[in-house]
Amino acid sequence: MRKMFHNAKGSDISKRAGELPLLLLCCLLLFCAGCEKKPAVDPTGESGEETGIGGETVKDPGTKPSEKSPAGESIGDGTQKEPQPGEKEPQTEQETEPEKTGPEFFFEEPEAEGAERIRIFATANVNVRKEPSTSGKVLVTVPKGTSVEKLGVSDDGEWFYVNTGEFEGYMNCGYAVETVVPSGGRIALISSSRGTADPSLEPEGKNSSVMAQKRLGRAVGSSTGIREDEMTDRIALLLKEELKARGYSVMWIDADTGDLSRREQAEIAGDSGASAVIYLGAVSSPEKALSGGMARCTGKDDPYTPGLETDSLELATCLVNNYSESTGRYNRGVLPQNSLPELNWCRVPSAFLELGYFSNEGDEAFLSGANDAVIVKGIADGLDAYYSMSR
Repeated sequence: MRKMFHNAKGSDISKRAGELPLLLLCCLLLFCAGCEKKPAVDPTGESGEETGIGGETVKDPGTKPSEKSPAGESIGDGTQKEPQPGEKEPQTEQETEPEKTGPEFFFEEPEAEGAERIRIFATANVNVRKEPSTSGKVLVTVPKGTSVEKLGVSDDGEWFYVNTGEFEGYMNCGYAVETVVPSGGRIALISSSRGTADPSLEPEGKNSSVMAQKRLGRAVGSSTGIREDEMTDRIALLLKEELKARGYSVMWIDADTGDLSRREQAEIAGDSGASAVIYLGAVSSPEKALSGGMARCTGKDDPYTPGLETDSLELATCLVNNYSESTGRYNRGVLPQNSLPELNWCRVPSAFLELGYFSNEGDEAFLSGANDAVIVKGIADGLDAYYSMSR
């Protein structure tokens, strides 16, 4: 029995010894298979690997590799932490405020080249008569430099038949000239030059020791309460479109935008490439009876704008004459002044057209909106007259 048990045990050991290589082979295969097996992807994205934008592989945040931005710049260790309540979300890059700049103004070009326009310009104060004769009834007197529309010529060729806007009649050819109005003028048109007052001071002109207020307050109507800046903005928008229709390029500068000082208004307009600058305004006076249109420009002895005095005077004269002719308002003429920064700092011919007196009930009512068409026509005709003077 002892031998038999021994033989049986030896036989069992021998049998297992023969199975050992097979067991080792299976373990080896399982081990190799485990080495080749890839870790599962965590669907929550909190661990493992996932595909980033463009198929780029983003490493498991748990390994904390250094991440790279698309430009290759390091933006941290890649650890993303959820902000706790009351905790600000961390910023990875310092953001800077864009540099603030002033208001931008630009020329609006005419939609098409302006067609040739023929106008009749008075070379002296000349009568428009009902008949083509010096004995004909005088309908109206047209001031020198004023332009009117040509309708025809008398049979003898000595009289222009014209439309002044108010009357149609005959103008003696000896005191008028027929001119083709050129297109392509570049106008800087400034409204709201007076608005919210700024009592601080600036030089009234280049290299001047004389100081002037940076911004004057607006005039306000005594009856309706109409504001000067609101009125001039309204007129400027209509005038801009009329000038573009006549072939001009127009830059409209609303001086309220950016609170431009009088000097800044002039420098922006004068450096813009404009060939003329027009300011629109209205005035107020303790004398309620004063009324009518008036223009301002620099005088002949102005030390700040040498070489521009003559052109500025012509511009101012053409504007006020044609404005008064078109509107029928009293013509107060041109007032030369050397103390206005808005004119002294301007490097091109410039003029200030005062459309009326807000202290006068008649002027205030006239400027309230119902007469905008004749106001715009008069100013545009004034520019036509100015640009027709061999410019």
